[in-house]
Amino acid sequence: MISITQYWMGRDKVYASELTLAVRNNALRTVTAVNVALGMFAKETGIVLTQVASGWRPVDVNCETSNAAEHSRHITGEACDIHDTPNRDFARWCCRNQSALAKIGLWLERFEWTPSWVHMQKVPPQSGRRIYVTSVAPAKCARLPEQDQFNC
Repeated sequence: MISITQYWMGRDKVYASELTLAVRNNALRTVTAVNVALGMFAKETGIVLTQVASGWRPVDVNCETSNAAEHSRHITGEACDIHDTPNRDFARWCCRNQSALAKIGLWLERFEWTPSWVHMQKVPPQSGRRIYVTSVAPAKCARLPEQDQFNC
């Protein structure tokens, strides 16, 4: 489970002028949804994940973030990256549990582009796919076997 404080990553103080009510509300919805998924994952696997790889990104931070989309959902408080285990246990769980993610209202970037974290967002991508590709850049790591098995 993660807290809203972890999600802000200290940026709520440094970039207070960019932290609008809309961003705050979006962030609360995002953290709540991510925690539902993390809770389900922990219940099933016994693994508790608590580390935010990237939470809210003010525009300047997003511009300085390698490979970040210009209009990233992190800017609006609608996305969160969670550090995964070295074996990619959370990514594998997400792949197997796409229907649960749909009920929670979360979409994910494909795991080949997120080699040590899972990107989750509250807004569907243009493709509408639950697990989607966001970049034309080459993948950063190999596909997981579950991706072929569960079409993700």
